[in-house]
Amino acid sequence: MCDEKPPYEIGSQPYIDETSSEIATWAASICAALGMVGNALTVAVLVGHPGLRRHSTAPFLTSLAVSDFIFSTFNLPLLAARYVPTVVKLTCGLSS
Repeated sequence: MCDEKPPYEIGSQPYIDETSSEIATWAASICAALGMVGNALTVAVLVGHPGLRRHSTAPFLTSLAVSDFIFSTFNLPLLAARYVPTVVKLTCGLSS
């Protein structure tokens, strides 16, 4: 019932090849890791430095960094795991 590989086609039309899927998985994983570290560092600097808190752009930059941190923490790993064969096996095991 569950295949070893994730579906790379809709009906008879291929929409992504395996190489592109692996590249997208690695790219999303790297962006997620860099996004989490970079945005956490940005929030720490903006909140921890008293001189920066006086600027009018500090609240905007802080909220932008928090929003991007949340996106990098939750959405990008799910995007990266979308075409990983082991995740497909796990979800197939849960559904049966």
